Amino acid sequence: MIQIGKYKLRKETPKILYDKHIRKIWDPRIRENSVWTNRFLVLTNNYCNLSCWSCSALCNRPFGSNPFRWEKHTTPLTSIERFLDLIDGYRPDYWIRLSGGETTLCGPEYLEELCELVHQHGRNISLLTNGARMIECDPDWFEFIHLDEHIINQPKIDECRVYFKEKGFKRYQVWVTKEHRDLDLQRKDHITSGLQCSAHMEAITFWRDTVFPCCVSPFIDGWNGDTKVRDSMYAAGWSIDNPSLVETMENWVNTLQADATHACQTQCWKDGKKIVLQPVS
Repeated sequence: MIQIGKYKLRKETPKILYDKHIRKIWDPRIRENSVWTNRFLVLTNNYCNLSCWSCSALCNRPFGSNPFRWEKHTTPLTSIERFLDLIDGYRPDYWIRLSGGETTLCGPEYLEELCELVHQHGRNISLLTNGARMIECDPDWFEFIHLDEHIINQPKIDECRVYFKEKGFKRYQVWVTKEHRDLDLQRKDHITSGLQCSAHMEAITFWRDTVFPCCVSPFIDGWNGDTKVRDSMYAAGWSIDNPSLVETMENWVNTLQADATHACQTQCWKDGKKIVLQPVS
């Protein structure tokens, strides 16, 4: 255990290296210490300050236009706490990653309390953000921060990097986007592996009291204009209303429902041929 601010990390965070050529702060060991792949993804909200063409969460579309954005929604802390309680001891090396929407728009008070909840449950926490309200937050609330540039967001990234330097915070990485993808077309060139997909149970995702087996499946309903995936997952016990949630997830090969696996096979863009909307030099 090491002390970061008032929090204790469960394992030591590796030293971060800076590569000026690719404009990223990273360390290959990050992929080995659970920041990158081994995670529970908690979607905190469904609204964003940006309007990116290729937003997988469809935050570039108005409220009421799709099931993910029927209305403005912030995940209640009580729901997240219930989820953390249920997975206590399950995959203990998994980090909690926060995403949205744009998580910092939930406000610093919300984020500080959420981080305290996560640390109380003995897990490390990372944040995926475009930096919208990052300078209102203490970066030491998080073990790691991913800043996403999104092509259109460089000024905010620069602001965050100055802020992090002032705070002496080095545990972050800048993702530089080189192109927009047309996900609507890309998902038509879909994966065919179904239950054999490598993404299943890699980034278990929590949204609206429901648990999903990967980070793409919560958004498929939005693209399809229905709620079949979420409804089928909830009905199969993939929810915080199921006290045996961990057992349900451990038996995922048998408990994943047909509507969900069919959607994965026919409508996911994860392994589809990349279709570029706008190359960026």
